[in-house]
Amino acid sequence: NGKEWSLLTSAATTDKPSSTGSKQDGARPSVNGSAKLDKRSGRGANCGGASNATMKPRARPTAALLTALATACISVPSADESLAQTMPKTNPVPIADKSSGHTQAAAAEPSGAPAHGPAWKEYKHPTGLRLSHPPDWKIQPIPSALLLVPPNLATSVDGPDEAYLIGAEAVAGIGSPDDPRVLGYLDLQMSQLAPFMRRVGNPEKMDCATAPGILVRWAGRNPKGDLVSARGYTTLLKGYGIVLFAIGKDAAIAPREATLRQIFASLASGEGQKDPQIVGRWKFWSYSSTSGGSYGTERSRMMMLRPDGTCSWMSRTESSGNFKGGDSLGNETWVGGVAGASGDSDTGAWSAGEGKLFIQWKDGSLASWDYRLGGVVGNRRLFLTGNGKKPDEWVEAQ
Repeated sequence: NGKEWSLLTSAATTDKPSSTGSKQDGARPSVNGSAKLDKRSGRGANCGGASNATMKPRARPTAALLTALATACISVPSADESLAQTMPKTNPVPIADKSSGHTQAAAAEPSGAPAHGPAWKEYKHPTGLRLSHPPDWKIQPIPSALLLVPPNLATSVDGPDEAYLIGAEAVAGIGSPDDPRVLGYLDLQMSQLAPFMRRVGNPEKMDCATAPGILVRWAGRNPKGDLVSARGYTTLLKGYGIVLFAIGKDAAIAPREATLRQIFASLASGEGQKDPQIVGRWKFWSYSSTSGGSYGTERSRMMMLRPDGTCSWMSRTESSGNFKGGDSLGNETWVGGVAGASGDSDTGAWSAGEGKLFIQWKDGSLASWDYRLGGVVGNRRLFLTGNGKKPDEWVEAQ
């Protein structure tokens, strides 16, 4: 999660269990492993934070899909070749002007004209993000992103020739999509994904349903000589950078330009879903020790999910050990012990629905899990599964 097009980087380590299914200390997840920006060290690739922060993108699972489209080996057009000129140009169809005998361009459909064809469908994400899409497009949630699948997806022997994703990242400190740090970050991500791509022109201003946005374009030729294009429709909603990302062979994605614009224009944020069944106090506990039992660690985590959508987190870790030693003859000559304890707390906001739990922590990072309930009232179990295959078992606390 995160290893797809989500503009996310590896998580900063904290004393919170990761959503990987392991019962041990680890990184608190941000969208199944996405990152928050460590302003002190400059780690992370968050658009937010200090402008001089070092951005270090990491590998992404669905990046494999996108890299397959763009091909991994570098084949950059020569410096004197204008990438803008490699983009196909669409000219209006000429019609005859009977009164003058001259030819003039056909007028485009006037702004605001009613749409034709089947009604679009509305998609609502449990976090409150919503958008509209054509009825023959499919939306498939994947870790930390949404995969949009159009009808008649273009493919070749190498795989799909086009891909469309919507991803998000916390952008603390960024107030506008045309902030230079946003554009710089998008360019950086593109250079990591497909180094042969170059940005075409300046960002185009365009709005989504509830906020301003920008459209960024890239183009280049892959090692096979195919013209590859990419578009990044970007806006800020509820403190997150939202990107509708398209990449593929230009012949495949260019005809979908109008549809992509309409999908982006429909983006809006609203109240997230809150599954009342998981409201309450939940406790996670684990214990581990050395093979001889001389040293052990007990971990407990408490998570409160309130009806108003707020949540709190508390953790405590205690370790202790007893040791002894002796001389060469086997006589015990010394004994000793060690003990320690640590803990932390945090707050955030949660939303849940359709088997997905999301928590936006106070620092802006986002965690997500698949969830299911078991047991009976008063003795329920909340099973949370992150990147790992084995779910963590949380017990209802009184």
